[in-house]
Amino acid sequence: MSKVHPYNLLHNPWIPVVWRSDAAEPRPRKIGIREALLRAPEIRCISHTAPFIEFGLHRLLITIVLDAYIVAGQRPTVGRVRQMLEARQFDWSVLEPYLDQHKNAFELWDSDRPFLQRKGAKDKRAEAVVRMFAAIPSGTNVVHWNHFAEDETRITEEVAAQFLTTVSPWNFKTKPGEARTLAGEPPMYALVLGERLSQTIALNLPRPSGRVTARQERDRGPVWRTPLDDLAKLPKVPTVAQGFTWPVRVIELQNNGARVAKAMNRCAYKDRTKRERERKGNLFAWRDPNAGTESGKFLVNHIKVRPGVPVWRDAVPLFLVASEGDMLRGEPPWNSAKGIVRRSRPEAITNALRVLEEDQFRVAVYGMRKKSGGGGDMKVEEWFRSVLALPSEVARDSRLSARAFDAFKTTQKVANALQTALRMLRAPSEVRKTARKDTHGDEGDALAAFWQGLEPVLTHSYLEALANNDSKAEDDLWGKLRRQAREAFSRAAGPQRRTADGLFRIANARNRLEGRLAGLLPKSSREKSEGSA
Repeated sequence: MSKVHPYNLLHNPWIPVVWRSDAAEPRPRKIGIREALLRAPEIRCISHTAPFIEFGLHRLLITIVLDAYIVAGQRPTVGRVRQMLEARQFDWSVLEPYLDQHKNAFELWDSDRPFLQRKGAKDKRAEAVVRMFAAIPSGTNVVHWNHFAEDETRITEEVAAQFLTTVSPWNFKTKPGEARTLAGEPPMYALVLGERLSQTIALNLPRPSGRVTARQERDRGPVWRTPLDDLAKLPKVPTVAQGFTWPVRVIELQNNGARVAKAMNRCAYKDRTKRERERKGNLFAWRDPNAGTESGKFLVNHIKVRPGVPVWRDAVPLFLVASEGDMLRGEPPWNSAKGIVRRSRPEAITNALRVLEEDQFRVAVYGMRKKSGGGGDMKVEEWFRSVLALPSEVARDSRLSARAFDAFKTTQKVANALQTALRMLRAPSEVRKTARKDTHGDEGDALAAFWQGLEPVLTHSYLEALANNDSKAEDDLWGKLRRQAREAFSRAAGPQRRTADGLFRIANARNRLEGRLAGLLPKSSREKSEGSA
């Protein structure tokens, strides 16, 4: 390791931001933590090409603001968050002494407590730094084309610091049995967006949950205030600030001048197996405020993105679930005893709806999608950031949200009926070659087109109709569902028209689809009047 030089993240420019048009000069593209918090009202957003870095940077700033107010005896509540939104800025008399007190902990190369690292992790040899982050070609479980050795890669201190903020919420490097994150496999995170960075931070400040006491929050803060050195004695019920900086990995960077080439990076603890979690529950009692959950008698499962399903398809109904949770029967997400679980939306959304006065609220959804690579190995297929704008009234009113939830369930049943009809189009030779439940290329394309055509309906026009108390909201939706299902089926059936056997399969499949549509979708008022005439 070369001679250590200072690189303090409070002052050095490393957070990429987008300024508002009314912001004062100068407007640098990257700034430090202190300037980001001081000028948060002038900043529109944090923006990074890697979605998980963008989320990690937001979580870092949220944690700092949350803990600073806790230490000052002004723990954010609904009332205090309203005051922050009205003032459009944070109380600098709270933040400044906090940052000054912990300034050494935001030094990337501090001799005692470097930023989000643990000094003295000498029990594991240093590896190429790219192994701790999936976006750079390396030995991670992500497919890249790369034509040089891992050891040849050098990253800047700015990038290294950004990488460190992603470890707790994402952690791409694990082996079987090792803990992934405090929430298990990285879930689908929701970040409520404001018009200014100050508003985004305030809207995502977790309110007191009742799972820990005020004294515990004061005594147990993020790792830069209350380090968790003894990994054998990690608290079973972390506070929010602890959970946001949870030491899922023990990391120590090694520098080469102003570049970082290697890092010691090992697992902090072993997680419970799937069978142990089903019997005993999670190793730590944790509900991430920015993630939805499904909870049973013992286990709390953070909701992840499903393979092959559009992000909005899972996110919209989840965000509209009533704040007290939705009881699900007969839909076990695990092999639980009776399959009775409760699905709850992210607490951050419920908290934001308590203070927002706008007709719509915007949510950025962050996540990654994985697929099996065979032999139990899992490969990261994609990571994403998707922004949704949803009517506040539908999310607040349990009656309206229940109607929306039922509409999504009906839509899923229509999609299932369409998939069955598409499988009936297969030639006998194709049926014998592959499993019946496998989705073929043409079938997948037809289903993708079905969902793509419904996205503007289910994420916008239908929800707006509900918010406006339109009595014909469902009638219009059923009509669009029928039309979209029929169009998707017709496109997939086109190539089958070349043979008599193909025409026969089309007729059978179409009859099956129409029968299911008739049973699932009530006739509209106009169709009923036409039928009676």
